[in-house]
Amino acid sequence: MSNVFLKEFYQDVRGPDWPNISSFKDFCQLPSEIQQECYTWHNFQTRRNELENEEYWRGQLVEAYQFENLVYFPVTKCAHTYYKHIFKDTLGWKLIQFKDVDFDSSIAFGMIIDPFDRYIKGLAEWVHSSYWEAGAIAQLENELQSVGFNKMLDNALIGDIHTLPYSMTYGSSMTKINWIPLDLFKDDQVTVLLNNFFKKHNHNINLPLNQPRINQATNGDLKVRNLIKQRYLSADTRRRLYYLYFFYAQDLKFYHNLVEKFIHPQATI
Repeated sequence: MSNVFLKEFYQDVRGPDWPNISSFKDFCQLPSEIQQECYTWHNFQTRRNELENEEYWRGQLVEAYQFENLVYFPVTKCAHTYYKHIFKDTLGWKLIQFKDVDFDSSIAFGMIIDPFDRYIKGLAEWVHSSYWEAGAIAQLENELQSVGFNKMLDNALIGDIHTLPYSMTYGSSMTKINWIPLDLFKDDQVTVLLNNFFKKHNHNINLPLNQPRINQATNGDLKVRNLIKQRYLSADTRRRLYYLYFFYAQDLKFYHNLVEKFIHPQATI
């Protein structure tokens, strides 16, 4: 059964004389009394509603860090390791799930960059970390020159969480989060924006300036990133580019509007 969680639900509640099922189609063909018991006594419809609702999955998967009414949303490939270290490890903010965020009473913030720059960085991260986790990082150098590897990059759309669109990750709540376009500013400028933001909302939090970055891209990661950028801009992959624009259109619109806001010298988060 391709719907793994529905199958697990059925296995957990099934009676000893109930038939096996391998698909939702099989479930719909079960005797009516079995279906009725699943819906009436075992809340089958509730589980269906969860599995068919992207907001349910968003609530389970997307993480944030909270201090009082402040909520920081870390975004992969947007200095999230650096800021997670600050807010989680240094300041001790509490890890929470998306479903636990009350946007009506919370002041949420985060950092994003150009969606396509993040895509290139994210796809490189996916490739490099996959080889690293498999203990095959030494093979990656040779793979970069292979026809098959380059063809895979030409056809790739989404790798892992590092390339999920912002709009898919945050849904309609994206407009409820105060975002900084990270790539418009130097590191200390971002720090000043954040400190002013905290002060504006009556929090005495002062992040230090001139802090070194952590988790810098490795040479191997940069090689993969440069190759992906070359393939991304290649005339041979023009069709894939159309699909990327289709996939990231909402992100692009949101980011462009954000840049228009922050391009002015007096802009604040």
